[in-house]
Amino acid sequence: MKNLSSETRQILLLMAIGLLVRLIILPFSQTIDADAVTRIFMAYNWLRDPELITSAVWLPLHLYFNAAAIWLSGDLVFGPKIMNILFAVATVPPLYKFVKNEFNSEGAFWVTLTYLFVPIIIRNSLQALSGIPYAFFIVSAMYFLSQGRKTQQQIKYGIFAGLAITLAGGFRYEAWLLIAVFTAVLFFQKQWRMMIAFMLFSMIVPTFWMVGCYIDEGDIFYGPNGAYRWNVIISGVNDNLNLEKYIRRTFFFFVSWIFLLTPVVSFLIVFYTIKSRKLKSISRETWLWLIPFVVLFFMFIYKALNGTLLLQHRFTLSLILMSLPFYALMFQEGKNLKVKRIIALAVVILFIPYSFLNRDINSIPRLKDQGMVELVDLINSQTIDPQNEGLVLDFVGWQNTYYLSLKSDIIPENIFRVNGAVNGKVYLKPLKRVFVNNNDGFLLKRQNKKSKLDEFLVPLNDSVIDIKQTKMQLHLKEIYSSDKVKIFRYKVETKD
Repeated sequence: MKNLSSETRQILLLMAIGLLVRLIILPFSQTIDADAVTRIFMAYNWLRDPELITSAVWLPLHLYFNAAAIWLSGDLVFGPKIMNILFAVATVPPLYKFVKNEFNSEGAFWVTLTYLFVPIIIRNSLQALSGIPYAFFIVSAMYFLSQGRKTQQQIKYGIFAGLAITLAGGFRYEAWLLIAVFTAVLFFQKQWRMMIAFMLFSMIVPTFWMVGCYIDEGDIFYGPNGAYRWNVIISGVNDNLNLEKYIRRTFFFFVSWIFLLTPVVSFLIVFYTIKSRKLKSISRETWLWLIPFVVLFFMFIYKALNGTLLLQHRFTLSLILMSLPFYALMFQEGKNLKVKRIIALAVVILFIPYSFLNRDINSIPRLKDQGMVELVDLINSQTIDPQNEGLVLDFVGWQNTYYLSLKSDIIPENIFRVNGAVNGKVYLKPLKRVFVNNNDGFLLKRQNKKSKLDEFLVPLNDSVIDIKQTKMQLHLKEIYSSDKVKIFRYKVETKD
């Protein structure tokens, strides 16, 4: 360690801190995000029949990485979580070096430490979501572009940056927009050779995906347009819009940005950015890195207003990535450095307890209804043959339904979940498949609310259910009952 530079020691320290905090929290975390569970099951299904994915709504790289994590670990839950933790920690070197290049080394340390403790960053590190690996590749692209300008090795680093952001473009569609925005930054910085190299290599994944979507679906934007189909048509987010909802959509991501970074950090970013602009204390080239934040901010408002971007704090990650480096401006001058360090350290220390103010950004993701843990334990305790028993889950909330399916011992292909979207339908074919392939299993039905399962599952009496449009009936034995749900063991028998 003595032979290592101060920069390397700081980077290793930051990585160790980030890793340690996440490993401490890991045993207490639960995979509760419905998208995370869906991504895990998609990766599981892909492992059963691997193929090159050329078109879909969701981009393919996260599925491949999740599949690799599941294959290496043999675990659906912890494999993807460990992968995301490693990506979060791996973001330290490029973020630190980018901020040092563009601002200062003192700021690089505090910006990176702050990033590691932002509640939504910790939270998403413990869910099988695509945001954390996307962030790693975006920050890597930013570092390579900064390093190319600093070293004047424009073509080399333009290629590296292009490869990094094209990989980010295989995780999240925001990267596609950032390809154009980063190109604009290079244009205004007059980094012509780096801009051309960056453009050529950055479009590898988006081009492959658009061509695949056009060939398979007849729509080059089949993936991005999927957000409209799900949010607006199936989920009905634009139904019954009023002025209050439009106002909420307009200001959600601005308020989310302030809330996630804390009012203290967000204020300091704005204050020192304005102050540095007035004093002209940083270069024009560095100022141009504000463009991605501004473009993303207004794009988020536009997408929120038309309903294609859900009002969820996890999407604010991109705004954090594009703005947090400017926090380093607080350390640009050496004045009151001790006080500034105390403020920055206090924010970091208080981040995790601060996150408990809102369940949606809690650093430790856990179910609101911990009773679901007891239900899944009950199901597992009575599961005899997970390979040949079925599980049919009524919709009991996004977190609960998907948590139950993930933590059940029953294999994913034997599980049917009711689509909880407002306009989501229950289709008989996949429901029937579970009953045909699994004569025994479990049925969870919600109480006191109309169930979409009632379209096909018709009670004949307290212990027999007729499956419409089939020759099957379910003979039931109740094993749990509450005012919210009932759980039955079922046995499929042929109608007389």
